Amino acid sequence: MGPPLSKPVELNDLEASLARDFQIGVNHEIFRELQSAAGVPIDNEFYALNPSTCMRGLRVPLAHVLSRGIRWRQSKAAIHGRVDALFITPLDECLKFRGCNFDFARNPAEPIKISSTTTPSSLPDISISHEDQMVMRGEEKAYTWDLPRALNELTEKFPRWYSIALGRLPYIFAFGVGWTDFQLAVLYPIPSGSNLAPKVGMQTLGKRIDFSTVTGRIELMRCAMNVARLLVPLSKVERPKTILPWDKWVERPNNAQIMLTRDFIVKTIENDGDPRYQYDFDALRALYRAIHDGRIANTVKLQVGNNGQIRFGDHVSTLVLKLVPVAREASLESPKDVMECLRCVLTALRDMHACGFLHRDARLANIMRLEESESYVLIDLEYATTIGSNSARSLKEEGKPWTVKDDTQLAVTSIFDAIKGKLWYQSNDTLKGLFDSLKQAATAGDALQRVETARMVVNPVVHNAVADVVANRSATTIVDNDNDDDDDE
Repeated sequence: MGPPLSKPVELNDLEASLARDFQIGVNHEIFRELQSAAGVPIDNEFYALNPSTCMRGLRVPLAHVLSRGIRWRQSKAAIHGRVDALFITPLDECLKFRGCNFDFARNPAEPIKISSTTTPSSLPDISISHEDQMVMRGEEKAYTWDLPRALNELTEKFPRWYSIALGRLPYIFAFGVGWTDFQLAVLYPIPSGSNLAPKVGMQTLGKRIDFSTVTGRIELMRCAMNVARLLVPLSKVERPKTILPWDKWVERPNNAQIMLTRDFIVKTIENDGDPRYQYDFDALRALYRAIHDGRIANTVKLQVGNNGQIRFGDHVSTLVLKLVPVAREASLESPKDVMECLRCVLTALRDMHACGFLHRDARLANIMRLEESESYVLIDLEYATTIGSNSARSLKEEGKPWTVKDDTQLAVTSIFDAIKGKLWYQSNDTLKGLFDSLKQAATAGDALQRVETARMVVNPVVHNAVADVVANRSATTIVDNDNDDDDDE
């Protein structure tokens, strides 16, 4: 079946990789039957190995290869069965043969019901996932002339490349089926040049396969086996701490649920639990209105069209939020990341406090990075309340009042704890001095001023800019304005 791949094949090399002939473990008897039934040489498609390496699960799909062609009036269900037999089953068997377990699902076409409203499903007709991370999508249509429509739906249902669902995958595989025509493709991210997630591009791979013929059915099985080899390394790509699958409710702590759709994240929260975690719906309504009006920056907001309004679910104790942008986990890999994260989060807290609100849970887990930007946003605003209210209490220590300083220090401490063990932090005296200073800050505004003061020293971009100037100008010209005036005199 070909040697295992240690990492995903480059996007530009996929076509050539799929065109190669890999060894396939079918035994000699079945191999001879295929060759005889096809009436054409197929030695390059199937390579006979020792019978002990035969994948037993391939006997059923091989029977479909040798079966009669598909009649025009056969049902769509029969086409589904043939696709399952000739592509899905061989793909699954080859993946298991390589020690990998993937989940295969046929998904309903119905829209998703969210409380009293619906939203279009982003799930394909067929999805193939590994630990909730989708690695392949398939769309099926009833007629041959619908193959282009099936291929179009691959990106219509999947318009944005969300890292929160796909992690660091460089691409995923896809296919379209129109009656007995099959076309393999690959989907990949296209930078959008904005704070939105990348758009999704599509490239077809190889020729269209007509599996109404024996030769076409053999080619479709071969395609499945080659794709299996290329799927395995995708399952080993580094994953984010949390994968959020499409169109699937995921339980969150304290009576909350969250789901990723094609256009936004929908979240429901319910007041029915620990008194410490009761949500202040009145404060939330006012907070989201302030965000909608532009008075609070760098936070998650309600989807455009909700006009800053929150909506209750089937019960008055349940709140339904459609949130944007869909961002990814905050990764702090350099001093520059830390400074930008501090700037964005402290700006959000400063604005919230100025509008009379406390966040109460401004931890790094609730800080997300925009997909194509260096900016960060503060999420999970559900515990927000008004300053000085009865609900302005600690989420961890029952009865303890929660203040503006507590909000600020929780954010600073959470970021510090995430980076204090990194070598680039330990060797940066300026950054260490900044965090020592931030521990004294009583407000987010005060902390933000300290960050802005240190930012020009810590940010490596500034260092690079100075280096560029040094390389292009003589050292005598790199002086401050006062020295320039003295020299002129």
